Amino acid sequence: MFSCWRIEEAAVCPSPRFLPAFPEEWLCRVWERPDLLRRPLRTLDGRRVRILDPGTANSGDGPDFLGATLEEDGTPRRGAVEFHFQTSDWYAHRHHTDPRYDRVILHVVLNHSLRDFYVHTSAQGRVPVVELRTHLRTSVGDLADRLASAPRKWECPLPVDDPTVAVRLGVVDRLADVRFLRKAEAAGEQRRLLGEDEAVYRMLADALGYADNREAFGQLVDVVPLDRLRGLDVEDAEALLLGSAGFLAARANDAHTAAQQKQWQALGAKSPTLLREQWRFSRSRHGNTPVRRVVALARLVQEHEGQFVDRLAELAWQGSADGDWRPRWRSVQAKPGEYWASHLDVGKPSARKARHLVGETRARDIWVNVALPMLVAAADTENGEDTRRRAIDLFHGHPPLQSNHKTRWVAAQALRLPKKADAKQQAKAQQGMLELYDGCCEPRRCFECPIQAARSPAGEDGPGLP
Repeated sequence: MFSCWRIEEAAVCPSPRFLPAFPEEWLCRVWERPDLLRRPLRTLDGRRVRILDPGTANSGDGPDFLGATLEEDGTPRRGAVEFHFQTSDWYAHRHHTDPRYDRVILHVVLNHSLRDFYVHTSAQGRVPVVELRTHLRTSVGDLADRLASAPRKWECPLPVDDPTVAVRLGVVDRLADVRFLRKAEAAGEQRRLLGEDEAVYRMLADALGYADNREAFGQLVDVVPLDRLRGLDVEDAEALLLGSAGFLAARANDAHTAAQQKQWQALGAKSPTLLREQWRFSRSRHGNTPVRRVVALARLVQEHEGQFVDRLAELAWQGSADGDWRPRWRSVQAKPGEYWASHLDVGKPSARKARHLVGETRARDIWVNVALPMLVAAADTENGEDTRRRAIDLFHGHPPLQSNHKTRWVAAQALRLPKKADAKQQAKAQQGMLELYDGCCEPRRCFECPIQAARSPAGEDGPGLP
């Protein structure tokens, strides 16, 4: 048995000598590659863990992966995942004193080096631990050699001219429908569980959270469901959400903030609240801070009077499917009011004034990923089938969204399109690119690639996707 020593309050044992150097980056890459792991995963205290969604790699401060969805002994859990070479690194890096790590739901280590089966957060929560080396399909040494020799950048192995670009675009087009209908099914499930408007409220919060603050927004709408906002004027709704988010805790330095703190005391100060430290500000663009997005959520509730779906359906039928989209986008951009037109944060004025709380780029995303899927999901209402067909037509004709590293890679590598061509594609094509990247390209599951399948004589018209 290894000798032990103390770091903080945890008893620590050294790593086995046979373990090779294994950077945390490699652990993150293994986490994203289910083919490298034996299933199911088990925590040190024996709980079965199934990965429903590995989450998104975090390039900023805080936990390594954000927005992961796990199933723990049959119970879904959503939160962050942290990776270390050994368990004691949690304490060595002082995560147990950092509130940003309170949202971690699983600690993944190569080697377990503590006597306890858990690590602890600053809120005295217990985070279960999975020892990854006991779940690998190969030895740690072989895997380390494989990862060390793997190129960080990869190229699509498809031949340049087989299949044709037209066939490739056809595959992406069908993948876009698969992705869209899956989102509509998820929206329908939320609608059945929570009710129509509560589901849209939560989906809007998720969209306003972007990748960095989705978890915090999810916790916020748990604390403040839509029913708590019904009947409130916009100032009260703002105060309730900002206070619950932890943004009204500091001493007020202007009259507006003082008034909101007073409203917060009357409305919800005795309710559970988040901490400001749970929100990420570091990568927010100018005018796009999480504080302003929380205000946007309050104002969208007020502008639509909590009747989101009816309002979205009205907008869907206004104008032609391929006409001017700006009125639809403006419906989710939220007017800032006098104070928030000139403030980026509570008590912090900005030299630049903003016309909206949500930019047009995010408004486009909200229509494609929230509004249109929910309208499809609401097909069982009066005139629902007509609205469903209309929503699908609008999805097919929606203008381009913002390009990203995924769409750029697929456009250049898998579709063989000219540089920056992804930014000129309709939103539908971009969604198909994302589906291809997430499902095949990023995990390098080339053997499952539908474009590869389209090369066979039997699949000249495509891979037969629904």
